[in-house]
Formats: sequence, structure tokens, C-alpha cells
Amino acid sequence: MERVLRHLTGQGVESYVIDNDSTDRTGAIARSFLGRGVIGMETFPRRGVFEWAPLLKRKEELHRELGADWYLHEDADQFRYAPNPFPTLRDGILAADRAGYNAVEFDVFDFLPTDETESYDHPRFIEEMRYYYYFKPQPLFQVKAWKNFGQTIDLVTSGGHCVAFEGRRIFPEPFVQRHYIALSREHAVEKYCRKKFSEEEVKVRGWHHPRPSLRPEDFRFPERSRLKLVTGDNTWDTSEPWTRRPLFGDG
Repeated sequence: MERVLRHLTGQGVESYVIDNDSTDRTGAIARSFLGRGVIGMETFPRRGVFEWAPLLKRKEELHRELGADWYLHEDADQFRYAPNPFPTLRDGILAADRAGYNAVEFDVFDFLPTDETESYDHPRFIEEMRYYYYFKPQPLFQVKAWKNFGQTIDLVTSGGHCVAFEGRRIFPEPFVQRHYIALSREHAVEKYCRKKFSEEEVKVRGWHHPRPSLRPEDFRFPERSRLKLVTGDNTWDTSEPWTRRPLFGDG
């Protein structure tokens, strides 16, 4: 949480944090950033299960309430960047705005340990996790930044992956999302096996698959030889996109 808030601030983006009754230090960390990158925060009750649709509806409300020029739908395991030559996310979004566009898509690059023994569960995980694959299961998979011009938005229909609104014009060049799915095997178990999901969202909406049925022994880490090595110049290999995530045993 601390790394992503520092990252967003450095990219010229202010944050509003929704703490979904976390049991770690998320709330305390977010409060420590109030007035220095975080403009506000709230607690959203969990009620014993993880319910994604009510959280997305709350974010739709915040689109109307906060009055920002642009919004970014962000999670704590995601780090976003503008493509070259823009130095910051803010610069890239402002360029898209000046060009007449009101939404931005992100290419997703998933980072994972490459065997059971690797652990990056420490503050230097970004620097030390060097291998990724390009994840593109469908067109327009991650349209997560949009301009506020008073419109009604829809995050729920796509499960938060792709904001929808009338008159949407997507910037033609995707931006960059580095996604840190799990930092170690133990982190994967904590993140995915100890969470109880909304039965309605799983059975009726068809969301969260295969997470609700995952067992610790189901996790699979991709061999390093199958992955791409990250560069230091913000260039990314989008050849051979993956459509399934190997961590969940389906890649």
C-alpha cells in the first residue's frame, strides 16, 4: 500500500482510499498519507464476505462526488505509467485530454515469482521482480482512466475492468500497468485462499473465477524461461499475449 501511494504521488496523481475492512495496516498507512497525496479515505464494511459490486457502485458515486478532472480506478497491487515519451502518468493523461480523448486503456504486464521458493514479500519487490508476461485475454481489457465531464459511468457491468459511458473516446496508445499478482507462495495463499467471496457474484454474475475454489496446492508459478525480462526504459514486449493466468493453474 505504501509503495503504490508513493508511486501515484510521484506520478502526479492524488488518491482517495477505500479501505474494505482490511486486517493489515492499510488504513493506518493511508491515513499517514493524508494531506501529502491522499485527499481522503473511508471504510467500506465487508460484512463477512468480499463483495465487489457494492464497491464498484461506491466508486461510481465518487466519480460524481469528488469533482476531479480525471479518475483512475486503482488497486494496491497495480502500478501504472504513461507510455514513452511522457515522464509521468499525469503528463500522459493531460496529453490524451488535449488530443480530444476522454479514456485511457492499459496494457497489463503480470509479475510473479518463477518458482515455489522465491519470495519478494518485502519493500523492494518492484526492483527485484524482473520477469513478466503480457496479459491480454480480450480487447479493451483494462480501460481504467477516464475524464469527468459530468457523465454517468458504469464500472459494474465489466466487473471494474472497463469503464463505460456515452461518448467514450479511448486514446489510441495503451498506457502501462505493472501488476504484482503475488509476491510469494505464502502471499498467494493469504490473498486468494483465505477470502470468502459473495455467493451471488460467483454464481449469478460469474465473477472471481477460479479464486473461490482455489486451494494452496493449486498455485502454479511459470518457468522463468517462458517469461520476458523487464527493461529499465519503459519499453514492453507485447508479442505472444497470454490469455490465462498460470498462477491459478490454467496457464
